[in-house]
Amino acid sequence: MKIALFAPYFTKPRGKLPAWFEYWQKSASCNGEIDFFVPTNVDISQYKKYENIHFICMSAEEFWNKLDNILGFKVYRGYYKTAEYRVFFGILFKDIIRGYDYWGTSEFDVIYGDVMKYLRPYVESGEEVIGKDSHLRLIKNTDRLRNLPFEDAKGFEHPLNYDTAFSTEYCWYFDEDGMNLRYQQAGVDVVRIDDDFAHIHELFKYFLCVGKEGKWGFSWQNGKLMGYNDLNETREFLYAHFTKRSMTLRGGDLPGDTFCFVPNVMINNCQRDDHITPNSFAYTWKKRINRYKKYFRKFRILSADELLILNEAADRGKAAGSNGSSGPARLRKIAYRLKRFTEK
Repeated sequence: MKIALFAPYFTKPRGKLPAWFEYWQKSASCNGEIDFFVPTNVDISQYKKYENIHFICMSAEEFWNKLDNILGFKVYRGYYKTAEYRVFFGILFKDIIRGYDYWGTSEFDVIYGDVMKYLRPYVESGEEVIGKDSHLRLIKNTDRLRNLPFEDAKGFEHPLNYDTAFSTEYCWYFDEDGMNLRYQQAGVDVVRIDDDFAHIHELFKYFLCVGKEGKWGFSWQNGKLMGYNDLNETREFLYAHFTKRSMTLRGGDLPGDTFCFVPNVMINNCQRDDHITPNSFAYTWKKRINRYKKYFRKFRILSADELLILNEAADRGKAAGSNGSSGPARLRKIAYRLKRFTEK
């Protein structure tokens, strides 16, 4: 079975790939049965090359123009919007995936374990779609599934149809919510692999994983990804997804054969031992909390933890198209007014 995964990354001129990109590459390179393709406008000369990782070098404008020709209208020119456009990569890069049994999507805020150990049974049985999340999803390479994004979702208009979702600046998660709805309405079974990977919650300072108990830390060694928590549970994972966290590096940009990652740092040449626990490297979010905490200090309206949730929820609301008239976005406006009041 031949599998192609696409992980695009477009950024402003003279931008770079994420600081932890070499760690992503290292974990991807150990999955030799999968070819990874990275469409990007970044200068790749500084990065290490691996046999199963292929860069597709193009400018962002060239990428958007290719999408315009496929879709028949001008898509919104936004680097973050690239994530939603991935659903059409099966058409955009049809020459590349010719001869592959599956193609799919992934992201850079993941560290892979032994991917095929978990996915091989589904691939060999010929499942059509494996994974409901775009940070790792395999799609059988058929004309029907490649063209399914063009079909209208029955009973829905904006934003679950591509022509409306792709013409605005907001991220509507068309590549996940929109496509999962289409698969359901088209009678396509989607294999859920939620229990096999660690989806790290973005709102908490610790590594709390969706659907799993305890606070987690992870170690990667020669292609195996192990997770361990404060409940003395240890298990192997398909991959870990550290959603929207800016991971810092300790011990060098180029990973060795082992490394650990805990909130919010990757530690090179490090194996798990008794003094490395999820509590040891808790990220405090100190700067972000203090920025809002001072606005509320006199009034004692919210705790530091509540402020953290408020700020993150407001960011999500903005990304989802909120006009700021209610909910967390409104509270942020109140915080600004209180700041001005306390400075008088």
